[in-house]
Amino acid sequence: MAASTPAVVVTGIGAATPLGNSFGSIADALADGRSGVGRYDAGTYGRPQEHPAAAVADIPSPPASVVCLPPGDFGRRSRLEQLALGPAAWAIHDAGLELGGQQAPPPDRIGVIAGIGAEQLKDWERDYLDGGHDVFGPANRPTLVQRLAATLGIGGPSTTVAAACASSGFALALARSWLTAGWVDACLVGGCDVLSPTALAAFHNLRALSRREQHPQQASRPFDRDRDGFVMGEGGVFFMLERRADADRRGARCYGELAGVGMSGDASHMVTPCSNPTEAARAI
Repeated sequence: MAASTPAVVVTGIGAATPLGNSFGSIADALADGRSGVGRYDAGTYGRPQEHPAAAVADIPSPPASVVCLPPGDFGRRSRLEQLALGPAAWAIHDAGLELGGQQAPPPDRIGVIAGIGAEQLKDWERDYLDGGHDVFGPANRPTLVQRLAATLGIGGPSTTVAAACASSGFALALARSWLTAGWVDACLVGGCDVLSPTALAAFHNLRALSRREQHPQQASRPFDRDRDGFVMGEGGVFFMLERRADADRRGARCYGELAGVGMSGDASHMVTPCSNPTEAARAI
């Protein structure tokens, strides 16, 4: 008889979101129906352009128990990296798996997976605005996950997943498979993205964004007959995943279980859902 698949649980959470930077603050905001959307000025290219958008007001710096950075180091990193490093470090702290601690697996038994959008987009914008020549040359720069793993001292397998809106979900599915296959004993997994003038302009020109600039908190209404587009946002959330047996052995708190994953593809259109919902239903 085939061995059963080991259960995978969430033992740590770190976040930087428009609704707050902790599990409790985000849960309270959702329960209260509070919106994180406001008026966002994307006018980097010389003219003001306001959109309804959800921006992060405060990105938490990593706790010193996880990584001790030189003064000012965190603030000098790119916004995308801050949205990854801060939450990732807090997820480690929340799980009680600081490297070198008695409960932590060896560094080469911890994985890192990050779901992202256009990773280098903000760098390209900055290069262009600064008059630089590296707009199309990001190959000499370490990737986000490389910098994340190096800063946190994690030596296990690592990768990024860029699958548009499904990036973070795909990353969680991949992390679960690494744990059930025994490739790692813990996996730091999550996603992050930043608001950028280029992305906002692109979706605005596609007429995909809501035009409710004067009432931003009422702009996101996907199931309303008067909907007029979606609202972009930014943030970063990371989870620490472990096999339940390992978490129970060390007495870890478990937020919940990642019980399963469903995937499919309708081979239809890049962004428009297929008129036949069969494949979407199969994934669900």
